Amino acid sequence: MKISRRAGLKALATGAAAVAMPGIIRAEEQEIVIGAPNSLTGGLGENGQRATAGMQIAIDQVNREGGIKALGGAKLKLVIADTSSENPTQAASVTRRMIDQEKAVVLLGATTSAMTLAAQVEAEKSEIPIVTGSYADGIVTRGYKYTFKITPQGGAVWNWSMSSGYDMWKVSKGSPPKTSLIFMSNDAVGLVVQKQLPEHAKTLYLDVPFSQSFQMGLSDPSVAVAPVLRYKPDLIFLGGFTNDLILIIKALRGVGVTAPIFGAGPAGTDSVGKGLGAEDPHTVRRVLGRTVAWGAWFGIVTGALIGVLSGVIGLLFTGDAAIAALVQPALIVLALAQPMCGVVFVLDGVLIGAGDAKYLAIVGVLNLVPFVPALVLIAMLQPAGAAGLAWLAVAFFGVYMLARLLTLGWRVRGSAWMTAGA
Repeated sequence: MKISRRAGLKALATGAAAVAMPGIIRAEEQEIVIGAPNSLTGGLGENGQRATAGMQIAIDQVNREGGIKALGGAKLKLVIADTSSENPTQAASVTRRMIDQEKAVVLLGATTSAMTLAAQVEAEKSEIPIVTGSYADGIVTRGYKYTFKITPQGGAVWNWSMSSGYDMWKVSKGSPPKTSLIFMSNDAVGLVVQKQLPEHAKTLYLDVPFSQSFQMGLSDPSVAVAPVLRYKPDLIFLGGFTNDLILIIKALRGVGVTAPIFGAGPAGTDSVGKGLGAEDPHTVRRVLGRTVAWGAWFGIVTGALIGVLSGVIGLLFTGDAAIAALVQPALIVLALAQPMCGVVFVLDGVLIGAGDAKYLAIVGVLNLVPFVPALVLIAMLQPAGAAGLAWLAVAFFGVYMLARLLTLGWRVRGSAWMTAGA
């Protein structure tokens, strides 16, 4: 079951209120105050602003639908305050004010891990639940009873990033990467990851000749440029706040470093994308070409594996030889379509990231125009058994996915999509 972002935020707001029910019942209030101390300014300000906007959307929807019915229709009220991205004292202060003055019965925050660690202390003192999406491992290793973390550990996220980078390189180059460098800002997540990630690299037999933390708010990117020029790594893992990431990446590309750079958290914000790609269509095209090639090669490898194993996949999942024979032709069609699917998924992700939602919505409907008649034709012919499954696979991959490839490919040939989200 797929849950939309809005549905997830609605569930979070409702769930947070439910967690706080004992306090609400004691207070016998008809308005449930949810405190949202979050980083609204500084290096993670964009993340905090979007998080609180999502909370407000979810809370407005809950209120429109009658409030918390288990509490007689009590309405939710969101109180937002800026913790900053760099000042734990400010985070503690605004959190304490929310608890003592605003009478918040549950907290949602605080975006930046260091700010969450500070807010967490105040919540624990007052036995107020705090629900957080911050990443620092320390948030859940201090033995606090009133903290509810909905995201994975920061170390696990970065381990996944390194493993993914390793796999991408191996698929695109035909051999595994040999070296990587790690640069992390000295925030709550970065300090842990900078020490932990080299240990994960050992499990991949990936050499890390240099791993370093740097002071947030850089003015000189040489902290990363000099080691990269010296060691010439295959992969670079870079974590930090928005402005630091933009400064370092621009400096590295400016001196001709082409090694892929992997990030997490702030690396996915619009500000980083605009800061690196604005008014540089040549680079955008080059990166697009590279990612499309990766998608195609990944599809080739995946397709080859599916094709080779097509005769046993059904047996592995069901233990029934008859079913294995039934699905094998459809699996062969799936295998042949994988390179095309790899490209489609890359182009889809690129246009989603570019904010080209209107075009995607329109062609999403248009792609059904050839697909639906294909399904109707199959229904009329009524092919049975393995042939029926194979023809359904042909309709999906040979008609629907091909239509997606053509409509997405046509879009990226032009330049309108580059500014669609501006």
